[in-house]
Amino acid sequence: MSKHLFNIAIGDYWGIGHGRCEQFLATANKPVEAVREANAQIIEKTGIDLTSFATKFQDSLLPESVNQKLLEMGYKFQHELFEDEDGFHFFTAKTLCDCPEELVSIWVFLLNQADPELHCELVNPLPVLAADYDQPSIGYGIFHI
Repeated sequence: MSKHLFNIAIGDYWGIGHGRCEQFLATANKPVEAVREANAQIIEKTGIDLTSFATKFQDSLLPESVNQKLLEMGYKFQHELFEDEDGFHFFTAKTLCDCPEELVSIWVFLLNQADPELHCELVNPLPVLAADYDQPSIGYGIFHI
């Protein structure tokens, strides 16, 4: 069976706010249109609304109700998340670095819950080809702020 490649964007993918966005390469057994259909079914099939949290600037909290539901569904956290009196945040516990990797892992898990035949999974990042450190950056000047 062939695999279909696509990117999953976490953050300000429209570039209208803080501008920070990370894209993660993923595969599925079905074309991206089927992945979009599964995405539209996540709330109905799992009861989790990914658009109901982490939607405002510096809103990193994973709601306890979502955390509990994920655990009940068998989700295995990929990272140890920072926890305080408010609950778990999308920061790594040891370094307090942003952890979009956990949110994208949750999203992939929920896609597979919505359509078990999807077999969606994240792909290890591809190596980056760039100019050597002591060489001028290629294309630096094409970006405007």
